[in-house]
Amino acid sequence: MHKLLKSFQQELLPSLSLASENEKDYSFSDIYAQTIAYSLFTARIFSYVQDQRQGNPKETLFDRESAWRQLPETNPFLRRLFQDVSERSGDELGDELIGAIAEIFAILRAAKMDVILQDFREKQNREDIVIRFYEDFLAAYKPDMRERRGVYYTPEPVVSYMVRSVDVLLKEKFNKPLGLADPEVMILDPFFGFMQQSLRNLQISDDVMSTQYALPDTRDWKINSRRRSLSSNKEWEKHLTKCLYRPFDVRAYYHHKDVVELPRNEVMKQMLLGENLGLITMRQIINNEYSHFGVTNTICSHGTFYLGNKGQDYLFPLYLYPDQNSLTPNRRSNFSQLFLNDITAKLSYTPTPEAIFYYIYAIFHSPTYRSRYAEFLKIDFPRVPLTRDDTLFRQLATYGEQLVALHLMKSDTLKPHQPPQFIQQGGKNIVDPAHPKYDINTRSVIINKKGDRFTDIPQPVWNFYVGGYPVCAKWLKDRKGRTLSPADIAHYQQIVIALGETIKLMAAIDQAIPGFPIE
Repeated sequence: MHKLLKSFQQELLPSLSLASENEKDYSFSDIYAQTIAYSLFTARIFSYVQDQRQGNPKETLFDRESAWRQLPETNPFLRRLFQDVSERSGDELGDELIGAIAEIFAILRAAKMDVILQDFREKQNREDIVIRFYEDFLAAYKPDMRERRGVYYTPEPVVSYMVRSVDVLLKEKFNKPLGLADPEVMILDPFFGFMQQSLRNLQISDDVMSTQYALPDTRDWKINSRRRSLSSNKEWEKHLTKCLYRPFDVRAYYHHKDVVELPRNEVMKQMLLGENLGLITMRQIINNEYSHFGVTNTICSHGTFYLGNKGQDYLFPLYLYPDQNSLTPNRRSNFSQLFLNDITAKLSYTPTPEAIFYYIYAIFHSPTYRSRYAEFLKIDFPRVPLTRDDTLFRQLATYGEQLVALHLMKSDTLKPHQPPQFIQQGGKNIVDPAHPKYDINTRSVIINKKGDRFTDIPQPVWNFYVGGYPVCAKWLKDRKGRTLSPADIAHYQQIVIALGETIKLMAAIDQAIPGFPIE
C-alpha cells in the first residue's frame, strides 16, 4: 500500500497524503476506497453485460480472484490494481480491507442487475450507466467532497464537444491519426468518474455500448473494428443524409458501412449522387392483399413495407449515375433497351423516363390490377402491362405523377385542404402505450388515455395499408412515449390528406382503364 501511495505521489499528485484531515479533501485512502468500491461496481456491470451478450445460462463467477478480468482492457491501470489485489494473500491485505471487499462483493452479487440496467435504459437510454451513477455514489460516500469538487453529471452534448476537441488535438498536434482510438493513448482515471469525458470517448467498452444501444456483432459488422474505422474518417460528416424508414416516415440517417451493416451502396448510391426517384416494391409477400408499392427520393430502409422472414423491399432507381471512372459522363435511365424498344413500338414514340415511371406507378395503384394478379404478386416481382393507347398512357402517367407528389409530400393539393383537427384533452400530446385507437363513432384517432386526438379521419383512411403497415396507426406507434411537436402534428395531418387523395386517385385509375389485360 505504501508503495502504491508513493507511485501516486510520483505520477499523479505530489501533495497527496495518506489520510485527510476533513471530509472535503482528497487523500490516498479516499482515492483507494473509491477506486475499489466503484470499480467493483463497474466490473459487476461488465460481467453481467458479457453474460447476457454471450447467452451464458449461468453467471460468470464474480469474486476477488477473478473480478479484475471483468474490467475493460482499455483501463490497464485498474486491471493491474485489481490483479494485484486478487493475487495478494489475506495477511498482506489485512483483515479490514479483506472484510470491506468481501462486503462489497456480497452486495453486488445480491443486486438485481437486470432491474438496475432495465430501469436505466427506460429512463436515460442515452447515458453511460457507469458514469451516470458516480454522482449518486459520491453523494452517499462523501457529500461534502462532492459539493466542493463539483462532481455532477455533465450533459452529453458538453461531453461530446470535449471529447471531439481532445480527439482533434491528438490527431493534429500529437501525430495520432486515430486520435482517442490510438492504442498508444491510455486513459488514466483512478477516480472512475472525475474524468467523465475519458469514458465517453472511443475507449468506452464495446460490451457496454453493444448492450446499451443494442449493437451486437454480426457476420458482416463488428463493433470494435467499425468504431476504429469510423474514428479515422476525416470526412464523416458527408455521410449524413435522409432515409425513408417507413411509409411517410423520413428519418435522419448515416449512410456508411461503419454504421450500417449492409448499406447496399451499389443501389443506394444512386439516390445520393443526384436527383432521383425510386420505386419500392417486393418480390414475395405473405399478406392476402398486395399493397407493397411506394416511391422515394432518398435512400430507403430494410423493412420500409414489411419486416418478417419472407420477402424484402427492393428499390429500383429511375436513373443510374456514372461512377468516377465511368466513360459515360451523364446519368441514364434504369430501363433496359429491350423494354424501351417495346414501349416505343406500342406508342410510336419513346416517352420520357419520368412519364414511364409515373405510368408504372399508376398501374401498380390500380385496385383491379392488384386483385386480378394477386397470386402472381405474392410470388414474384410485379409485371408492367403496356398499352398501345397513347391517350390512356398519358392519363395514367398524369395520375401517377399526382400519386408520386402526394407520397413524397410535395403535392400542392395538400395545402388548400382543411386538415383534420388536433384536439388536446390534457394528455400533453404524448403517444401512450396501447395507442393510437380509432373511434368509429367520432371518426377520431385517440393518442393517449387523456383523449388527445385527431378528428375528422375517415375510416377508409384509417384502414389504409401500405405493405404490411396500416399507415395512420404505424406512424403514431413508432412514436410511442414521445411528445408530438407542432411539426409532427402538421405532418400527420398531411398524411391523412395524402391518403384520402390516394384513395380517390386509385378509383380514378381503375375507371380510366377499360379492362385487363390492357390493350
